[in-house]
Amino acid sequence: YAPTYLFGPRRPWRVYCWCVLYIGVLLSSLVLLRDGDDGRSWVFLALLSTFATDTGAYAVGRLLGRHKMAPRISPKKTWEGAVGGYVAGVAGCFALDRAFDLGVSTATLLPLALALPVFAQTGDLFESWMKRKMEVKDASGLLPGHGGFMDRLDSVLFVAPLVYLFVRLRLS
Repeated sequence: YAPTYLFGPRRPWRVYCWCVLYIGVLLSSLVLLRDGDDGRSWVFLALLSTFATDTGAYAVGRLLGRHKMAPRISPKKTWEGAVGGYVAGVAGCFALDRAFDLGVSTATLLPLALALPVFAQTGDLFESWMKRKMEVKDASGLLPGHGGFMDRLDSVLFVAPLVYLFVRLRLS
């Protein structure tokens, strides 16, 4: 192998810069969220609701999925899975609000609960699109069978800024 392949395939520097900005700026929302009132609880709500969305989409998609959502971007994603993920994400958001006793009324939490699963699934599809664009199957080999760490964080990257903005606007 040539020395340029020691750390992965040769890619333009603009792609590396974009990735650093993409991950750094979006993920920094978790730090900002954590530093606010009830920050740890809000971070856990963001993470666990996102995981509920991902898990619901996977489970329902595997069980009932027949209609492909975006076969050129992510061939295994189905509309049935998207609906299952949406329902799980909304339910997770409300359940975690109660579990962490955040004291947010149902009417106030409703916009976040309805938007969170959409942002999570958009983040997942965006990551898949970027990988297809760069012609790579997995973002890294650190989590075999999972597509790398980015496939575990792609949804969180879009949800974190949403939850941060919700908390900031709600407390203003």
